[in-house]
Amino acid sequence: GVIDFVAKPFTKERLSKAFERLLESTQRSYYGCRYLSIKKMGAIELLAIADITYIQAEGHYSLVHLNNKTNTTALHAKNIEKIMQLLPENFLRVHRSYIANMNLVKQLLIEEGSRYSLQLNNGQEIPIGRTKYQKVKQYLTSFEGT
Repeated sequence: GVIDFVAKPFTKERLSKAFERLLESTQRSYYGCRYLSIKKMGAIELLAIADITYIQAEGHYSLVHLNNKTNTTALHAKNIEKIMQLLPENFLRVHRSYIANMNLVKQLLIEEGSRYSLQLNNGQEIPIGRTKYQKVKQYLTSFEGT
């Protein structure tokens, strides 16, 4: 993940150029990733990021749940941490084992015993970790009044 190397002694202009490269690469990764590639039976299949409902950790792999009529799933070779780096900001880590597409959330469910979950538009529910609840709530309430 090295983007640039600034050797000592460095000038203000050289440091500024390194920061510009950093911002440029961050924007490129944010806007550039529209598909995830999945190896499937000797071929590579492209899954549109917009079709992903949520992603679930599956050991060293990730189970990608797609938003279609058959609720298809696909196993991705990368772990959930690495996939999270590729996704746009509407995907939120809601649990240590789940990433949700927040554009497809129907409601936040609060249950007894400080248990929380998200109900998705397709009716599925995924858990929210206690440490992630405030971030999820903040994300959802940031759209009130818009």
